[in-house]
Amino acid sequence: MATNCMSVTSGFCGSLCRNSAGGVQRFYIVNTSDIDKTSLTYGTDGELTEMELDGNMFAYVPFVDSANWTETINVAPENGTIYYEQVANMVLGANAQALRNIVNELGRAANIVVLVLDNNNKMWMIGDPTGKRMTWLSGGDSNSGTAYGDRNGWSLNITCRNSQPAIEVVPANESKLSAHIASADAVCDGTLS
Repeated sequence: MATNCMSVTSGFCGSLCRNSAGGVQRFYIVNTSDIDKTSLTYGTDGELTEMELDGNMFAYVPFVDSANWTETINVAPENGTIYYEQVANMVLGANAQALRNIVNELGRAANIVVLVLDNNNKMWMIGDPTGKRMTWLSGGDSNSGTAYGDRNGWSLNITCRNSQPAIEVVPANESKLSAHIASADAVCDGTLS
């Protein structure tokens, strides 16, 4: 007898309002080895509300209107499989030795998590904070541009294949996660004392 693995339990009434914006403000990257796995706390809807780190979180600010993240649903009914491929597409510049060194570190990183802050002030997690699923620098390029007004810099793709869609990150008030994000922002914004 066949069993129903899951049934639909709710609907969604999409808004016709024009109150959403595309694009990404910032990416936050952390090594999964620096995440205290016992600190991971989730809300009632499955959103991540707390995550403590034993290391640093690093902020990356892309060029305006240049970065995004995508999530592709991959289904093979003949195999009974489904997975979600999440990709952070980061555009950074300009070409410089310091940025080259960062790209080199990202390329060698064994497993990372990327938090993506979109232009709606919503944050999404690409990767698995437990480190059980790999998230890696999967491609990109460095380009000098051709015309004088062309981009000179890096385009990077960070990928994770996951059995679940990306989850929203909603740090609780006064949380360690909020403090880590603020600390990463302070370095990028030059406000670190």
